[in-house]
Amino acid sequence: MKKKRILSVCCLLLAAVLLLLSVSCKKQIVIDETDLLKNYLGESGVAKPLKAETVKDLELPANFNQTMAQFAFSLLNHTFASTNPDENRLLSPLSAMYCLALIVNGAGEETRAQMSDVLGMAPEELNPALLAYTLGLSSNEDAKMELANSVWFRNTPSLKVNESFLQTIADWYAAQAYAADFDKDTVKNINAWCEKYTDGMIKKIIDEMDTASMLYLINALVFDGKWEKEYEDSQIEKGQFTTAKGEKQTVTYLYSNESVYLEGANFDGVVKYYKGEKYAFVGLLPKGDASAVSLARSLTGEEWLAAWENRSREVVKTKIPEFKTESFTKLTDILRDMGMTNAFNPSVANFLPMGTYGGESLYLSDVFQKTYLELDRSGTKAAAVTWGIMKANSAAPSENPKEIYLDRPFVYLIVDAQTGIPSFIGVTQSI
Repeated sequence: MKKKRILSVCCLLLAAVLLLLSVSCKKQIVIDETDLLKNYLGESGVAKPLKAETVKDLELPANFNQTMAQFAFSLLNHTFASTNPDENRLLSPLSAMYCLALIVNGAGEETRAQMSDVLGMAPEELNPALLAYTLGLSSNEDAKMELANSVWFRNTPSLKVNESFLQTIADWYAAQAYAADFDKDTVKNINAWCEKYTDGMIKKIIDEMDTASMLYLINALVFDGKWEKEYEDSQIEKGQFTTAKGEKQTVTYLYSNESVYLEGANFDGVVKYYKGEKYAFVGLLPKGDASAVSLARSLTGEEWLAAWENRSREVVKTKIPEFKTESFTKLTDILRDMGMTNAFNPSVANFLPMGTYGGESLYLSDVFQKTYLELDRSGTKAAAVTWGIMKANSAAPSENPKEIYLDRPFVYLIVDAQTGIPSFIGVTQSI
């Protein structure tokens, strides 16, 4: 009897030890909060835009959709003009817009004017418009779209970050503010922040920080949507995909009949909705012998919105390949080519509204973006992180259904079905 009791006690102790070990092995995301950050947090511990009440009943500007679409496709055009055209590429113009919106609020004079021209709006109009758009985004367990913003600044007496700037981006963008030593721990914390706000899809954006880096301004965007119509096993088959180089790949295709078709001068498109029909996947197939890259280079925001607004309800037989892709894009030269030159020039950049280092203005050294997307029979998961580094100056039945088979290079988008604004745009050259 004693042996049984001793054995029972030992088993309980062993179970307790294993439980403790399992808890201690779980990855903890720990980010030190400054007093400044605590001032900007609500009781829930989640940053909230303090200007939310200001835009509660505000309608988006009449030109908002056009502005967002034009920025999205201009970014796409310039990206393919300056990167390897043979590679798959995934961009998040929405994440880029929010990151640059944080930065433009710290810009002055000509630097501010150039950035406003690229973004399509000055901060005075952009801030309330983006907040109203953010608050209007639908997000639930079946189709989630969420954004997070943060600013990290070096904890050194030589750097003076204007509290008015921090207050502005907290008010409009719920930007979490962190004063840090910019050491190995800061690198870990920034990466942990990105992992947390992309649902683990993007685990790391930086390996180290150089001594000239003074601020990191970061946007994280995550999308997770289940298909409105689930695929049956009979709708999933292996097939051949022809790459941009003419090679054949065996891939898994998702077959279905969809009910929304759209068309442009150089493409045919199919729309497939996620649950709730608030968001949609759009596949664009180039017409004739045109390449997906030439289509990506030629698309404009005006053409896209015209195609979206004129989409028609008709039967579209389609097949979409399951695929997974990720991209790392340096946006510095792309944004410079779009007209944002002063921000990257240490001699003329004016970021005095953001702060100073040694009494001198900062400048924007680089803007990067990391993206991830996975599409399968269940739905689509996608994430993006965009960061800027500030440095010191030292259907109805149809008799003739359309057929859009994405079995060769294609362009695709994840769009807000209410506005047509794309959050992700990609080009698939191979699977």
